[in-house]
Amino acid sequence: MVKLWPILAGLAAVGAIALIAKTAVSPQFANQTTNRSGAPTASPTKSPVEELTPTFTPPKLKPAELLRQADDLRKAGEHQKALSLYDQVIGSSSGKNAIALKPDVAKAYWGRCYSLEKMRKPAEAIVACNDALDLKRNYPEALWSKANALYQQKQTIEALALYERATEIKPDFPEAWLSLGVALQSVGRSVEAIDALDKAIALKRDSAQAWSTKGEALWNLGRFAEAIPALDKALQLQPDNPNAIKIRKKAKEELGR
Repeated sequence: MVKLWPILAGLAAVGAIALIAKTAVSPQFANQTTNRSGAPTASPTKSPVEELTPTFTPPKLKPAELLRQADDLRKAGEHQKALSLYDQVIGSSSGKNAIALKPDVAKAYWGRCYSLEKMRKPAEAIVACNDALDLKRNYPEALWSKANALYQQKQTIEALALYERATEIKPDFPEAWLSLGVALQSVGRSVEAIDALDKAIALKRDSAQAWSTKGEALWNLGRFAEAIPALDKALQLQPDNPNAIKIRKKAKEELGR
């Protein structure tokens, strides 16, 4: 009869060796699984740094802050950048925010109009100003900027009507008075131009364009002696003002005859 215990003892020893080998697998395979083909695949794990580092999300600016930044860019002449921020303000006015943001959105549309007009895109500027006026009917800045865009398109009569409306709504608006005076002078209405320019100068005395255009209007009326002081003031503020230089020379020639 064959003794079984030596055989059983040998089998037990083989099993123990296999178990030890299985638990001693190299650490580089510890986080791996096996795909369908039998090849090991790494399990997705995060490094300690990734586990401890929170995801950073930049704070979303409120419409009022976006509007302030856009206005600063517009005033600095950075019109293309300003347009991008104005668009963000406009885009934020949806749903429950629509009514609360109405004043900000109206100003954003006017800012778009102003920048587009300065970029010599009058047709687009007019659309933006119309949007502003839809939200705020008697908006003097939007009326003024729309008039400037119309003036660029040689629609002087239409521009004059809006300049006059803007100054009626906001009498202390020097830029609108200046634009009105320039437009009136361009169509030969010099007496009315001088009146508008005097109002602009009273509100803002350091406008070289206002003094220069007033000098031109006085010269146009044959009031050469009065034109020269106005032109001198323009050149004091802006020594290279081409219009003031030219008109002053003509006025001097007229007085020297």
